[in-house]
Amino acid sequence: MDAAKETVINLLENNRQTKVKLILTCIMERTEIKTGEVIVKDAAFHSEQEVYLESTDIDEMYMKMKDRVIENLTVFQRGQSGWRFRSIVSLNIFTAEYKPLKGSSYIPFLAVWLVKKAIINMQNEDDQCFKCSVTRALNSKEIPTVKALRQLAK
Repeated sequence: MDAAKETVINLLENNRQTKVKLILTCIMERTEIKTGEVIVKDAAFHSEQEVYLESTDIDEMYMKMKDRVIENLTVFQRGQSGWRFRSIVSLNIFTAEYKPLKGSSYIPFLAVWLVKKAIINMQNEDDQCFKCSVTRALNSKEIPTVKALRQLAK
């Protein structure tokens, strides 16, 4: 994995705002004690998914993912008694565009939803809708009647 570090970093450097995950696929083998038969198995070892942003130290991120892959390989060898590493099949890099959720402006709701009194839908002109909704919930004065909501829906 150290040999692949430069290739992985070069690939990612031009793709910020990305979620990244490494999967190392290896051939593992073990010998059955009773029969002497050699069993060969493909095994995949995953890193955690990391988010690569402008402020991310890419070397540190790669080392963290590499350490997680090696840790998973070690756990597999300890937990599945007798498995030995034979060779590497592939190292796959999975990426996806990272678009975090963010607030937006007013979206009108159906009157049916408002009648249930479970939703506060403040109409405002800026991006402070969440703050306005919480303030309104804590300082509510008057809840509109069903009749008034039906008139609004028309």
